[in-house]
Amino acid sequence: MKKLLILNASPKKRKSQSERFTAELLRHLDEGSYDIDKVYLYELNYSKYLFEQIATSDIVILATPLYIDCLPAKVLELFEDMEQFTKETFYETKPACYLIINCGFMEASQNNTAIEIVGRFCQRVGYRLRQAVSIGSGAMILETRQKSLVERAMCQLARTIEGREPLAEVISLNVKMPKFLFMSRSNNLWIQVGKKRGLTKGELKEGYYKAP
Repeated sequence: MKKLLILNASPKKRKSQSERFTAELLRHLDEGSYDIDKVYLYELNYSKYLFEQIATSDIVILATPLYIDCLPAKVLELFEDMEQFTKETFYETKPACYLIINCGFMEASQNNTAIEIVGRFCQRVGYRLRQAVSIGSGAMILETRQKSLVERAMCQLARTIEGREPLAEVISLNVKMPKFLFMSRSNNLWIQVGKKRGLTKGELKEGYYKAP
């Protein structure tokens, strides 16, 4: 049985889009063939135990949102600590690495720089980033009839992990709708979020923020 480790790097943890994407992936995997463990990076302080978990896994899947055209701080911290750990500790086997990354921009290409960062990290520690699923439009792609795009992508990723599908370095998902409609829906979403926090539409436009 192969050891599969999922690293959820979203600050929203179990209520994140990253959680929903990995749940869809697990639905397509033959779970009986894997010893699956899931770690929420924003729920712990890093330790040697986590680094050993990563180093001794057969498969590592990083699920993360895009933050300011990069990766969340916890991911960058992990990369720095893990690189130091691999310099001091040798393991003969190397995990196969996969990435699921999503952004709130309409275009999945906004994730490209972050994907390159993950690839560079893997090279530095002697791993290999085998495949990435790059998702644009964030939650909207799950809230529309285009959820089938995610289902197909996660099915393809599962088949790749299981060795039943040829490698495709990046699987890109873009929501299929006119840009003006995407912008309109996104603006309405933020207006609803603002209302829950006691902010008016005008205050949102001004960049007004009330501490909770």
